[in-house]
Amino acid sequence: MVALTSHVAKADTAKGAGPLRAGIPDQLPEWRLAMRCRGCGRWLTDPASVRDGIGKTCAAREAG
Repeated sequence: MVALTSHVAKADTAKGAGPLRAGIPDQLPEWRLAMRCRGCGRWLTDPASVRDGIGKTCAAREAG
């Protein structure tokens, strides 16, 4: 099962992004791909784990 998760992140003006222009909200949506671990079924959010389909703990357990 693959899901798209979303949360609202504050726009980062402290890192030189500059002032916000009129009409642009101060909170921007951020989307991430998430899926279930093939070993334990927990949600994976780490990009490398999503790519591999397995979390680090379960991968280490499978490796022996």
